[in-house]
Amino acid sequence: MEGMQMKQSETMEMTQGEVKKIDPKTGKVTLKHGEIKNLQMPPMTMVFSAKEAAQLEGLNKGDNVLFAVDQNMNITHIEKKQ
Repeated sequence: MEGMQMKQSETMEMTQGEVKKIDPKTGKVTLKHGEIKNLQMPPMTMVFSAKEAAQLEGLNKGDNVLFAVDQNMNITHIEKKQ
């Protein structure tokens, strides 16, 4: 139904994280993150791939972010935490 669709990021739970390393050329980012509830993953530091490298534009080491990942461990949404 028109107007009833939600963005994928709105249906996934957002997780807090801190950018530890970023490689825009490969579209990968290392995040120290809290629990990722939709994947039942405890807090840790790990590398994620962005679905699109452009998602990482404007992010820098040390930024606090909110992000969502899919079951394949790809970032579907990432934004600087306000």
